[in-house]
Amino acid sequence: MHVALQNGDILDEILEHLIPSSGYSAGHYCDCKSNEEAQKTLHSAALTCKAFSEPALQRMWTHISTLDCLLALLPSSAKLVKCDPPPEAPQNEDTIWKMDGPITDAERACFVRYARHIRTIHLRATPRIDPTVFRRLAHAHLGSPLTPQLRALYAEYGCPLYQGMAAALLSGPRLRMLSCAEVIDTDDRPPPHRHPRAPRTLIAAFAASAPHIESLQVYQCPHPSLLEPIGAMRGLRRLDVGMTGFSFGVDFLKSLTRLDRLEELVLPNKFIAQGALRCSGLKSVKKLTILGGALTIPALLAALPDVRLTELQSSMFFEDVPQLAAALSACPERCLETISLDCPLRRQVVVRKPVSALLAPFFALQGIRRFRLGSWQPLVIGNEDLQMIGDAWPKLEELRLWCYTNERHEIVAPTIEGIVELARACPGLDDVYFSTVIPDMDPGNLVPPLPTEEIQKHTLRVRIPDQLIRDVGQVTRLLHSVFGKLHIPELDRERFGKWGAVLDGMVRMQGS
Repeated sequence: MHVALQNGDILDEILEHLIPSSGYSAGHYCDCKSNEEAQKTLHSAALTCKAFSEPALQRMWTHISTLDCLLALLPSSAKLVKCDPPPEAPQNEDTIWKMDGPITDAERACFVRYARHIRTIHLRATPRIDPTVFRRLAHAHLGSPLTPQLRALYAEYGCPLYQGMAAALLSGPRLRMLSCAEVIDTDDRPPPHRHPRAPRTLIAAFAASAPHIESLQVYQCPHPSLLEPIGAMRGLRRLDVGMTGFSFGVDFLKSLTRLDRLEELVLPNKFIAQGALRCSGLKSVKKLTILGGALTIPALLAALPDVRLTELQSSMFFEDVPQLAAALSACPERCLETISLDCPLRRQVVVRKPVSALLAPFFALQGIRRFRLGSWQPLVIGNEDLQMIGDAWPKLEELRLWCYTNERHEIVAPTIEGIVELARACPGLDDVYFSTVIPDMDPGNLVPPLPTEEIQKHTLRVRIPDQLIRDVGQVTRLLHSVFGKLHIPELDRERFGKWGAVLDGMVRMQGS
């Protein structure tokens, strides 16, 4: 028996279809244009009728991209006034938010009503905000914190001065994600002489006011010792300091060993290996991302004997692949399942090697389930390469090999038969992508290499015997993702029953 939808459920479904994409990715970055369009649509819906008003307003206030929205709720007190901008300010920044007058009871009720819906906020403001504004808000009986349901807070580039005060007012026990761009002072003086806005004090304050933070990103910090209070964020699951650019040693790693729930760690490629001792702990870390290269990964892994990695992500030159693979192979207990590599060009040297030759150093890691390689070199991918990959990684579930360049000359690509053979070798394979393909296995009927997304409907005379197709559904999905549209005329379906089922399935997927 089905339960009938209630009025609220129906309104939720209507509003979900009304608004465009919010523009927030998995990392919650905001696309201001799409967010502005969504706000206009929701505003119109709120004015439609009383029934639409509250659910539409709730969605309007879920993601707030500037602090101006909050201050605009207090028109009798928060005012934009003309001012003399500081020398470093943009030429058009000649106004500033100030508090001028008392907050009325009606404004206080309106502020509390809307602020309780906010889940994500970006510390941006078009005009500057006078620091006295935050002091007034702190004593205005608007709630503590001001946004009790806030889950994600972003202090971005271009956010106002005294954003630390704003962050402290807004964050509370429900905060789960904190991203610091310009909150962190870049003063490069020795730690005892740093500016009072240095990250040590700020992060310690967040650790106290928002004890359940699960994700922390820090983009600017000149020295790792200033991040020592991170060790008090015991609920942290993801820590990203990859963009800080500082050099770090074992002391910084030891400051993280109290994070018993830490699963993902993003670091810069600046580990100080000289004289480094082993650091016990960090047993919960499963995913490691190194930004800016991979040369320090072998030394870093050697310094972290307790880490049981299942996923590694980094960038490196093809020439450095053997060194990294050797370090990973020497630690089989890490049970790597996912490797994601980005390989840039070095001095415009073009390396035309088969993909299997480039990946061969990793073949000793037999537990690989997902392998992703993005290259600025032309990738030479043939059926032989797929056969070697399938033999080395029978547990493979995802294989994505792509080239960032538009070069289409002298490219070898896998054929239909090669994809079918790879599916047989890897029963769990469900996601394949190549940047270029040749949708044929007959040398006499070649189709020029084309980017996958540009392939149109091709008429081919390909026949795949039933005994080569282990799983019709799997082969259908893989061929559809690689070759797009295929048409095989005059097929003897009695002899090629499974192959016919694959082609029928691809037709259905094309229409879906």
